[in-house]
Amino acid sequence: MNINLETILGSKLHTAVEVTGLLIPANSLGEHLRRFAEPALFHTNGFEPFDVSKAGSLTRVRVGDRYFAITTDHQLRINRYDFNQLCIHNSSTSRFATSHSAIFQNNREQGTDLDAVVFEFTDTVRSRSLPSHSWYRLDQELSIERLPEPQIIFAIGYPGHINTIDFDVSSYEAAPYGVGGEQSTPYLPNRLAFRPQPSLEFDPVGMSGGPVFGVQLLDLKPKVFFAGIITNATRSLFHFLSRQQIAKLIVKAMD
Repeated sequence: MNINLETILGSKLHTAVEVTGLLIPANSLGEHLRRFAEPALFHTNGFEPFDVSKAGSLTRVRVGDRYFAITTDHQLRINRYDFNQLCIHNSSTSRFATSHSAIFQNNREQGTDLDAVVFEFTDTVRSRSLPSHSWYRLDQELSIERLPEPQIIFAIGYPGHINTIDFDVSSYEAAPYGVGGEQSTPYLPNRLAFRPQPSLEFDPVGMSGGPVFGVQLLDLKPKVFFAGIITNATRSLFHFLSRQQIAKLIVKAMD
């Protein structure tokens, strides 16, 4: 996967981009950020030999010593998954790990205003069933009420057309995809949006739940911030749930 920020930002981009206090070479930014996105896999009986199926994407974040995975709620409701079915694959052990709690809006039937579920993996990480790296550090951004003005916005997810589990040959090679663009007017309530440039040639179904990042320029130095998660996407417009909305669930989880 490649997110070519040098092409998108042109002369405004320096040789390194700040991400949670680290300076990342611009040409490695896509590879660095892809570690915070995963395919959303669900333990599902009857899908031998894996007993897993895929429904969208997820985002991995860390707040202090707590570890969370975030998906949209509609990924579960449409496919009728239970909260305890979500799992993350540990590539180093070739094993799947599940969360120990899920946080969501009080009445899921009230609508999709807060279309998100936060799964906690803290105990899973502490037991070393999952590594403690590859979680986006959200500590400093969580309490900021307004998103910075982005120069560009980009998202990472696992679109279905290139992320199909092949049960016949017992293989699944996860293929993340990065989409960049500019902030745009949302057509859905309680959402933010960006317009891919250029428009996609495929239906981005399967990218819901993936992270959305922005790049702001501070004294002409680019800095990445977490903007939210993809909720509704088309070839020409990506809607996403803002970081401030997601923060409500994370704060609830940490109470």
